[in-house]
Amino acid sequence: FIETSGKETLGVQTGFVNASAPLGKFGDWLLDPALIVIAAGGLDTVAAGSAPNCGDAAMLTIDPATLDAAAASISLCAQNAPGSSITVTDAIALTTVGASLTLTAGSGSAGPINLNANITTAGGAVTLTGLVTLGATVAIDTTNGGATPAGAGVTFSNAIDGAQGLSVVVGPAFGTTFTGAIGGP
Repeated sequence: FIETSGKETLGVQTGFVNASAPLGKFGDWLLDPALIVIAAGGLDTVAAGSAPNCGDAAMLTIDPATLDAAAASISLCAQNAPGSSITVTDAIALTTVGASLTLTAGSGSAGPINLNANITTAGGAVTLTGLVTLGATVAIDTTNGGATPAGAGVTFSNAIDGAQGLSVVVGPAFGTTFTGAIGGP
């Protein structure tokens, strides 16, 4: 488990972290800024672990390819203030088998998660903890293209809104959990 944190600012513009383990279980890398944007061309890098410790005041823009290159489960959290947010501008595709993705936004886990692009994993679970707003028709797919493992669960912990379509595809042994309202707060 690797954690990178800063009191007021946080950024990783050179270098990289590789939490892969060719002969064992891959690791986790946690960075904890206040605002996260996932967009092509982003110079920062964020991937995270299973126990978010958020409170930084920085904004990070991360290229989706950087997330995939971490070869780890990723837990991005932006929780400095109630309105701390995560925006997925460009598609996230995690190709490490079993790597999960967790997005947590806002203090009290009630900040906005703006989905404007697809999320796919190679059999890893997806957890969205925050108010999800669909800015485009979005697909979330954990089925690993039919390979093994053939899917994982998807969890939404708050409301889902936005005048767009949402497609969620999980494996036959997994489900989708909706804790909040769909189509409104």
